Amino acid sequence: MKKFDFTIKEKNNHWVVDLKGRMMDTESIKELIAAVEEALNKHNKIILSLEQLEYLNSSGLNTLISILTKSRVKGGETIITNVPESVNKLFIISKLNTVFEIRNSVEEAEKELITIA
Repeated sequence: MKKFDFTIKEKNNHWVVDLKGRMMDTESIKELIAAVEEALNKHNKIILSLEQLEYLNSSGLNTLISILTKSRVKGGETIITNVPESVNKLFIISKLNTVFEIRNSVEEAEKELITIA
């Protein structure tokens, strides 16, 4: 079982956050939220890449919603990319696929962010 981990990379006027492993450990989730809040002070646009995310529970879903809300409060946007099939099923069941902007790749999301002021 892989532990949850993340990396945040700055690109132009946005952040790319790679989520890895199993997103259910509250301590790691708190670290992610703190890092995102700090990052949002510089850029208000975030791309969440879920390509290496193996699992997330309700705490993980709440965290994604929290990141989306925080970026929108700052006048920005959060786009989710590279959603694994297991996570996509959860998005559909919870109807979060209607709340989030979801794209197939980071590159697709970056093109979308260019259109957002």
